[in-house]
Amino acid sequence: MSIETQLRESLQDVAATVASGETDPYARVSAAVGRSRHRRVVGVGVVAAAAAIAIGVPSMMGRVGSDALPSGQHQLPGSSDKAWNSVRTWPLRGALAGNRDLVDAAQDKFDGRAVFVEDVDTRRVAFLVRGDQLIIAAGPRGAAGGDLSLRHQLEAPNIREDSLLRVGAGDSLVIVTTPDRTSAEVSGTPRIAVDGTVTRSWEKLPLTGGIGRTALTPLTRLRLGSFVGSVLPLTKEAEKTTLNPCEDGCTGPRAAIEARTTADIARTLGLDPAQISTTTLFNGEVPHEIATAEATSSDTPRPTLLVMHSRLPGGQILRTAVLRSADAERSINLGGPIDARRAEAVPLLISANGTSIKEPALPTAPTKVRVFVASGSGLRVVSGGTTSAVIPITGHFASFSLPVSPTDFWASRFEVLEGGTSVGTFAVTAPMTDPFEVAS
Repeated sequence: MSIETQLRESLQDVAATVASGETDPYARVSAAVGRSRHRRVVGVGVVAAAAAIAIGVPSMMGRVGSDALPSGQHQLPGSSDKAWNSVRTWPLRGALAGNRDLVDAAQDKFDGRAVFVEDVDTRRVAFLVRGDQLIIAAGPRGAAGGDLSLRHQLEAPNIREDSLLRVGAGDSLVIVTTPDRTSAEVSGTPRIAVDGTVTRSWEKLPLTGGIGRTALTPLTRLRLGSFVGSVLPLTKEAEKTTLNPCEDGCTGPRAAIEARTTADIARTLGLDPAQISTTTLFNGEVPHEIATAEATSSDTPRPTLLVMHSRLPGGQILRTAVLRSADAERSINLGGPIDARRAEAVPLLISANGTSIKEPALPTAPTKVRVFVASGSGLRVVSGGTTSAVIPITGHFASFSLPVSPTDFWASRFEVLEGGTSVGTFAVTAPMTDPFEVAS
């Protein structure tokens, strides 16, 4: 499975929202270093993380269809009928809903009730309900129901307002919701400024019988009601291979990784790789002062932080940052646009973790922060009307605690200093945040 698929699926697991502030990739990598030395199975091209959320794919909104009530399907209940109150009670819809052999075979295989069946680009897709679970099955276009395979299993929405199913395959997107909703909004092309600002434009997508179809790009985002997010990908399983994340040495030459990152970004954007320049900004061990206890023993190697900048034709810079070891790899920043005018001064937040003895799910103060800054002698944290004392940056890293919860910390900003002079102020961005998940 490609790194693009891994990222998009993991983002969907949290409803395409900003990653939790409790994400601590450093701790996870450090723990892996101290455990097994066995190589792990990873997808081909594991280091080329930027491809998942790169920029600039042209918007294509042409292929809108209906097929809400295909031939052979019974009349659907009215839009106010209680059957639409939950996905678990939805009637069967989709362009292939009248194919009883297909529907029956799929229902038998997954022991569920189909609510949507259709060919989407090169894939055959079926949504089925089994108890309180939503089964998403897929196979090659034209596949028999018994040949479909499980792709996602989620809790089925049980509230009318949350009843939205969306799936992407190839170049096509299908959304399925309740028939009282007559339109959604789709955005395919985020605009990226040289200062790293991301904005989107939205186009209306008509829905017929609660179903809409349009073109899909890697950066397509959907907006309907309170939902703003991406779609579930249905890509073919890539051949898996055993790779060592540091097969060429964690501190070895970076040319191969840079080339893969450039190639994946170019493929996602539809650009010539020659138009993109990827260089390594930093590649070195994370120092002891921000290492976890598991990584500080003398016989335990510390993870290596790899930071790459990819410059696009318009001068924009995408940053990719990965913590790597002989056994594990965790992405921190995946092709996120940063201010190209001050690229080396833009802080990279590695982790920010609070503590709560009574309620671990609701971390409280203090928040321990780990930050990488390529160029700067110190930084201050600006939160509301309060500015912290200057925190020294040593060897490109700073580790400190703040008397605030992680939730409050996300609203803060970093002010980077060089010799006492302010270089710039930058928003705090959580690790593994999708920078293109913006509403406007």
